[in-house]
Amino acid sequence: METKELIKKHIDSKFLSDNGTLQIVSSENYMKVLKENQAKIIEIDRDYVQKFVKIGGYLKSTQRNIFNILERVLKDDFQSNFLDLSEFIGSKLSMVKYIKEVTGLGLKESKDIIDDNYRIIVRDGGLNLDNYSGGVGHYEPILEDLNRHIVSYQNLVFTSFKMIKSLNEDDMITFYEMYEVFDKLGIFDSQWQKSMLEKLGDLTSSLDDVTASLQNVNSTIKDGLDNIGDNLLSIETEIYSGLDTVSMNIQRLDNYS
Repeated sequence: METKELIKKHIDSKFLSDNGTLQIVSSENYMKVLKENQAKIIEIDRDYVQKFVKIGGYLKSTQRNIFNILERVLKDDFQSNFLDLSEFIGSKLSMVKYIKEVTGLGLKESKDIIDDNYRIIVRDGGLNLDNYSGGVGHYEPILEDLNRHIVSYQNLVFTSFKMIKSLNEDDMITFYEMYEVFDKLGIFDSQWQKSMLEKLGDLTSSLDDVTASLQNVNSTIKDGLDNIGDNLLSIETEIYSGLDTVSMNIQRLDNYS
């Protein structure tokens, strides 16, 4: 299966257009709304402006990471799925058992892999498993996590809109419900850039590192959003109806061969 077909299989169709693009709500929508409401926010408490700006920075970084990860998958730009077998060199049986354990293949298939690649394993101390994971199939887990990350990102965008609106309407209970979601992510900490998102933006991170970071970030966001889960649909509908246009951030999939 080609990479682009794999993406279409694992990324929700509502984020993919018919002409081969990934499109998600742009974080610039949030910054536009923030600037439009800046005067009202300052009247209430100018310290809130800094909080909202930090949310904008987080959304922008998350949006950029989504497209960076997608681009790395399209370009096959992750470190190879390299299995270190150096500690087993000298014992083919141990290698076979380890291959069987890691890949889930049968004993015969695992033995065939070792027999076919023994000289390479001895020379390099390991084996590139990409050829034994269904072509680009090793990207399936990260694409599933990326899809969840896109959903979480868009929910955070809509939540941030609602946070501004609630403050302006003096609905402080709703405001602090939204505030807690972002607070759990460490956004209001001046060092949030060094948190879990750092590995997502590191273009040298391995596939395993990025997948693990995505899972951690998604879990943290889910914990926060679960508390307002019943309101998310109404928030999204309210935001779409409240804006004249909602701009999208777009990346074409067919720019990559």
